[in-house]
Amino acid sequence: MNKSTSVYNSRQTVRLNNVWRRRRCDKCKKVFTTNESVDPGSVIKVTGIRTIKPFSQTTLLLSIFKICDHIDNPEVAAQYITQTVLQKLYKLATKNYQLVAKEDIIATVLTTLKPYNLAAYIKYLSYYAPEIDSRTLNRKLKAIS
Repeated sequence: MNKSTSVYNSRQTVRLNNVWRRRRCDKCKKVFTTNESVDPGSVIKVTGIRTIKPFSQTTLLLSIFKICDHIDNPEVAAQYITQTVLQKLYKLATKNYQLVAKEDIIATVLTTLKPYNLAAYIKYLSYYAPEIDSRTLNRKLKAIS
């Protein structure tokens, strides 16, 4: 197959910023389909020094899977939660030149978890929320109930 192709049909999908495309090889004229997705970009970590690292969907999925251990079928739950969080992060990344702050990722996961499963929300808050002490955690828990 030749590296040169032409796109003759393209559709934006609603979920996860995927683009469906029908392509045709310029040389042999064979037709094939591609599904392309946009990477949310890079994560900015601010801990005294600003550090930019590539975003990892796997790390996000594993962190959510870790807090879903009490749910029936945690693999499926973690996958759905991760997809919802990714949708929100894609929108955020397009506004911020493909950069997402670590704090924004944590806040997005927390806002997604809170209406879904309170126990998972509390676990994620205690594991990943930056600089949270027991007093702040208690205040957040009282605000929920």
